[in-house]
Amino acid sequence: MLFNSIEFLPFVITVFALYWAMNRWTATESGLRLQNLLLLVASYVFYACWDWRFLSLIAFSTLVDYFVGGQIAKANTQQLHDNARPEARSPLARRWLIVSLLTNLGLLAVFKYTNFFLESWVSAWSSMGVEMQVTTWQIILPVGISFYTFQTLSYSIDIYRRKLEPTKDLIAFAAFVCFFPQLVAGPIEKASSLLPQLRKRRTFDASNAISGVKLFVWGWFKKAIVADNCGALCDAVFANPPGYHSLAVASGAVLFAIQLYGDFSGYSDMAIGTARLFGIRLSQNFIRPFFATNLVDLRRRWHLTLTNWIREYLYHPLGGSRGGLARTGLNILIVYALSGLWHGPAWNWVAWGLSHGILTILTIFFLRTVKLRVPLLGVLLTFSLYVACIVFFRTASLADARTFFESMSNAGTGRETLNLSTSLMVALGLMFGVDLAFEIREKRTKSPPRLPKWMEPWGVGSLAAWILFETAGKPAVSFIYFQF
Repeated sequence: MLFNSIEFLPFVITVFALYWAMNRWTATESGLRLQNLLLLVASYVFYACWDWRFLSLIAFSTLVDYFVGGQIAKANTQQLHDNARPEARSPLARRWLIVSLLTNLGLLAVFKYTNFFLESWVSAWSSMGVEMQVTTWQIILPVGISFYTFQTLSYSIDIYRRKLEPTKDLIAFAAFVCFFPQLVAGPIEKASSLLPQLRKRRTFDASNAISGVKLFVWGWFKKAIVADNCGALCDAVFANPPGYHSLAVASGAVLFAIQLYGDFSGYSDMAIGTARLFGIRLSQNFIRPFFATNLVDLRRRWHLTLTNWIREYLYHPLGGSRGGLARTGLNILIVYALSGLWHGPAWNWVAWGLSHGILTILTIFFLRTVKLRVPLLGVLLTFSLYVACIVFFRTASLADARTFFESMSNAGTGRETLNLSTSLMVALGLMFGVDLAFEIREKRTKSPPRLPKWMEPWGVGSLAAWILFETAGKPAVSFIYFQF
């Protein structure tokens, strides 16, 4: 079930009505559990619309981490009782944490990376003249597995670090793992952020619900009008780059960068807006990344919840930036390579991550040695570097990426050009105009941006009418990040 599908509207209205009808009972513990149970059932129904068979994976991961979290806490308590040093780590707690890591990362490895590892193994031997015959498996990638495994892992790790107390409420924990607005593609919520919201009474706030609807429509606009129309153009370019003029090939890469932003930030806005309907606050996932002045700044603005997760649970444990530029550079390369592999089981994804990592290291070195600051030049250069790297993200292989770059550099070899419709140009101006207004407001006033005044009922209605007019009779287009 897609947010931008006709089926989602009656689904969310039904859940919304039942959810707040139960609010009169949520002053009691049993009433709150009933409301959370509704969210859990609704989330399972939402996920089952993709493939009900994979509900067992979510349930299994949920039960393992719920049990492991309790065992880690018990081991930590016993360690504090036996050892006066509060920073001491319990060996038993560490073993239970390993159970969580092996379970979640094992599921991810089996369903997402089995064929990649097999094919890479065969290719490695083949390069040495040894031919091997290995049968790959027809494995279906469960939707959202990369996201909910990271959420459950944050729960176990934070308990191990004594930053979080385990919950005894299995229903609330299960709802945290599979809360349907962010189940499939984030934002990736830490247990310390989302779980406490599910453990306290929520009261209906009309202004909060209205702001959620506005944000949902704005995200829907970015997805349906900007991203999908950009996608139709850049798909043709990436399907046959040699057939296009070099400028059109470069424009195709730019359009894909915009498509990816509109698609994923649009999904995040729709997820955050939907959660607000139920009195739940999800984390911000994008902060106008195309106004970043360097790649380090861009990483702080793009897919924030994944960036924060990787920084806290991978980059800092590796040593972070504490060991000098050489050590920092190595840690950055490791993190970016794994981040690329997280996105997809192919070497072009690793190349995408490594290219970002190398350019980020050069950016850090530049910022430390050169004091020149030209914001506009920085924005243009950063966007150009991002677009160059995004080619690896969009192409199916390293060979396809090479073909694309060759077509981009060989001026005049192709004849096809790109023509943007008036509707798309207006939509791009609107999306980036709002982002620019937000950027200026935040820099000048240091206050968080808000949707502009025109996003009142008539503005929201106009956007919704535009969306419905553009998409009438067309099938809903899936979100790009659903493949991860």
